[in-house]
Amino acid sequence: MPKKKIVDLAQYRQEKAQTDKNFDPSNKDDLSFEEKLQKFIHRPLGETGSKNELITIFEEEQLKKDREDDEG
Repeated sequence: MPKKKIVDLAQYRQEKAQTDKNFDPSNKDDLSFEEKLQKFIHRPLGETGSKNELITIFEEEQLKKDREDDEG
């Protein structure tokens, strides 16, 4: 059974607050696949995510992998 990483909640919140302050929406394309998914999942409760936006995140990642395969 894999060991679970214990996260200090206070430290996590502080890092998240710093990340949110430094986040520039114009750099949306610079986010990794995981960051895009986390941002989509951890939206405020009143803000709903579009199914098309989620599909776009996966399509962008697939296109990136396809380009890497073509180059390599």
